[in-house]
Amino acid sequence: MVSGVFSIEFDEHGGVSSTASPEASTAPLRDFIAGAENRLLGEAARAAIDGDKQFFPLLVHGSSGSGKTHLLQGLAGRWSQQSPAGRWRVVTGADFAREFADAVQLHTVDEFQNTYQQLDRLMIDNLDELAGKETAQGQLVMILDHLHERENAFVVVSARVDPLTNPAIVPALASRLSGGLTTPLAPLSRETRMAVLEKLAAAHGIELPAAARRLLSEDSAGLTAVPQLYQALLQLDDYARKKRQLVHADLVSQFLRERHTLRQPNPASIAATVAEHFGLRESELRGPSRRRGIVKARGVAMLLIRTLTNSSLDQIGRFFGGRDHTTVLHAIRRTESAADPEINEALESIGAYFHLH
Repeated sequence: MVSGVFSIEFDEHGGVSSTASPEASTAPLRDFIAGAENRLLGEAARAAIDGDKQFFPLLVHGSSGSGKTHLLQGLAGRWSQQSPAGRWRVVTGADFAREFADAVQLHTVDEFQNTYQQLDRLMIDNLDELAGKETAQGQLVMILDHLHERENAFVVVSARVDPLTNPAIVPALASRLSGGLTTPLAPLSRETRMAVLEKLAAAHGIELPAAARRLLSEDSAGLTAVPQLYQALLQLDDYARKKRQLVHADLVSQFLRERHTLRQPNPASIAATVAEHFGLRESELRGPSRRRGIVKARGVAMLLIRTLTNSSLDQIGRFFGGRDHTTVLHAIRRTESAADPEINEALESIGAYFHLH
């Protein structure tokens, strides 16, 4: 392992099944790798494994794809190993709100509360999805208060945007979350990316010489988290196979040049990047779904395409399944005026990525 880089081993499967993420069971690594940029988070994660109350609750925030879900899944895996009979749960903010809404409709709110209050470990992934749902947030406040009083209970929360700066999170919930440790999941440094690539290559039987690994790790544009590095490594391996060559430094340089060319801002590349950022399929983004998260991501994609390319409103509409130009204009204006930290973060990070090319 590269000096200064550390890892936290999870269970042999890299996590556990839950409602939190469909990708969790196919995590590319069975441990959490970080460097000096995330050392505080590493210390907190180790303490969380032992249920150390000094970090209750542990709040982790970072952009989509930064590894938050992988971390939560891994912690759940460690806890399930340590206490097979323990009561734990990993749930998304959207699923928590949906469960509460169902409980209200079925008049089972007391049962809903009791289920959560009896947990030994609670992990809430993508708290952002509770934004604006004040009643559900109020329920979470009561659950956090109860779990805080239980000696062996522990809570980990993840979010794309720091909930303490999110105006759509009620003050009572923000106050409870600020009572523990709040830490960003920082983008991986070059040194850490080197270590991650070495581990990924070994885990998947890919020959990746040191010089080639160094070149790939230095390409920071869009390769700042484990999932992104994993995809780039698989693409590089496929590229080498098609070229019928072993991976070497010159091949990596050629691969990166072509990769950058393919990622120039155009409707297809922007839509693909937005879909990846929000954890969606591109077909969902361009399809007819009116689900709130998809509508939000679609608006971001439309605004970025309008901003970064010469596409007209009509062209954007055709790209997104034949929508008319007034629908596109409405989506763009709504996205521009939205006081939504998640939208602002997406516009900033994706816009900055394309300006790098």
